[in-house]
Amino acid sequence: MSNIENPFKGLAHMCIYTQCNKKSVDFYTKVMGFEVVYREMMGKNHEPVRMFPAEFVLINLNGLYIELIECFGPWNGTPQDKKHPNVLGVIDHFGISVSNLEECKKRLEDYGYEGPVDIQTNTISYEGRPFRYACIKGPDGESLNLYEFDNETFYK
Repeated sequence: MSNIENPFKGLAHMCIYTQCNKKSVDFYTKVMGFEVVYREMMGKNHEPVRMFPAEFVLINLNGLYIELIECFGPWNGTPQDKKHPNVLGVIDHFGISVSNLEECKKRLEDYGYEGPVDIQTNTISYEGRPFRYACIKGPDGESLNLYEFDNETFYK
């Protein structure tokens, strides 16, 4: 491993696909004390495709961020339709905050990671707030998304 400071900073968020964001937000805020940090209907001005339009709600409890997503995409009205077609369960991914995606990519390659580490810029989600990210797989196939932003400032 490199002697440079660790670019992996910690959990950015967990993403959960919901059947009803209102019900999920009520549960997490009223029962557990989470606070809504950010809410946006994404894809509302675009042709319905895959999961979009979808409502994204970010909630926080003492630094534990959960991204709740309710999809309204053009599917058949079944519970499976309320999430991205590639998601097998309710939890889609763990988001990890990073300070430098290039350094993260180098660490993964030095480790012998065999999957692609494609660094991309997202300009669609969180309108007007482009951010860099990379999607990778953990050893058991779990989805890990690396986000080059800080929750404390990004959602303000």
